[in-house]
Amino acid sequence: MTELIRTTGTPLIEAWLSSPCHVLYHLAKAKPGQNLDIELGGAVFHLVQDADTAHTILRDRNESFHKYFGSYARLFGESRLTVNGGHWRKLRDYSQSYIVDANADDLVRTARGYFQAACTDLLANSGGVEYPVADVIDFAAAETVSDMVLGFPLKEWGSATLDDVRKILRLASWENFPRPSASGVEQSFLALDAEDAKADLQARFSAILANKAGSEGGTLIADLAQAGPDEVDSFGELATLLFAGFDTTASAITWSMWLLAQDPALQARLRASVKGMATRQTLTAKEVLALDDLNAFVIEALRIFPPVPVLSRLVVEDMQIDGWSLKKGHRVLLSIIGVQQDSRVFPDPLDVRPQRHPNGALTKDRANHFMPFGDGRRVCPGARFANLEILVALAVILDTMQLDPPAAPKIELRWDASMRQANGTKLAMTALH
Repeated sequence: MTELIRTTGTPLIEAWLSSPCHVLYHLAKAKPGQNLDIELGGAVFHLVQDADTAHTILRDRNESFHKYFGSYARLFGESRLTVNGGHWRKLRDYSQSYIVDANADDLVRTARGYFQAACTDLLANSGGVEYPVADVIDFAAAETVSDMVLGFPLKEWGSATLDDVRKILRLASWENFPRPSASGVEQSFLALDAEDAKADLQARFSAILANKAGSEGGTLIADLAQAGPDEVDSFGELATLLFAGFDTTASAITWSMWLLAQDPALQARLRASVKGMATRQTLTAKEVLALDDLNAFVIEALRIFPPVPVLSRLVVEDMQIDGWSLKKGHRVLLSIIGVQQDSRVFPDPLDVRPQRHPNGALTKDRANHFMPFGDGRRVCPGARFANLEILVALAVILDTMQLDPPAAPKIELRWDASMRQANGTKLAMTALH
């Protein structure tokens, strides 16, 4: 019989309200690989921590589970990320090629340029003193995806674009993640900010679309300018691709920087392997992907701090999986934290151990317990794009500056679209000579 974790009337409910992700790490440690039912505010949610069960839901029985969008569809509009069924397939095919067919060497060149600029910005503001890195890294990642996938420079959408997207994501996170008895007052203020932000984003986007009308195809924005509203929700498609394309990637890069700052020896070893890559005249994707040690480290960073800590599904009909009863209408929370923190597969799972991944690749048995980009037919199509961008960004960062941890490196977690440090990631950075 599946264990039921009750939170009402226990200290666990306060911990959940404060930081659901901390609770998920706690459960992963206390109940490794064990599926659980968890009661939150009187409602029961099915919590998946077993990798085989996660794959069964996402691959083998995906028709029995609908992706849970919550308020993302309302806040961002229709896109491949916010619809189900046949409409999802149509929208997936509409933008798929711009993501999966992006030229790898062009991506290396584009990402390297933007992250070189990010390093210059960070060094100018830090100078060896603690400084928050997330906003600068977010902007570099957003510029990369805007150029490579959306088809126009991010600055055309306005300097407030990322702040507006974050306001919408904060409301979506509040509404979509179970927060029993949380304050409705805070939600009201979040809603006002999100509504204003969406209106501003739409107005600026409409101006871009009008400017692109009549232009030749070949870019996503040009195709959207020519499409009718019955074909695609142009704003929804572009807005969701922007936040999905930059937020999780930037989260992974920021967590990687934080982990490197905690381990000077590992940082020095990886720096030696990327020497000269920040400024070399040419740099190819083949060269970056051949960095076995850096690839192994990125696997560990994504495993320890998955950008998307939970995938959410709705049960379509009563069913059982290996004796576990799942009820129609209940939400299933697939804990990527739980799957990737299974101590039976990854001993001392919070330790960074690149040696777990010889030749920079997952072994077959561990690959089953690694899903930072999801799994099944709705796996993130940008996984290849994101992985290469992360490698390039870290090669530039390591080859440009020394990373040192903050004086008090305590972690408090929050989750909007991706998992971040609640008070921002602060590091001390100094230029290499």
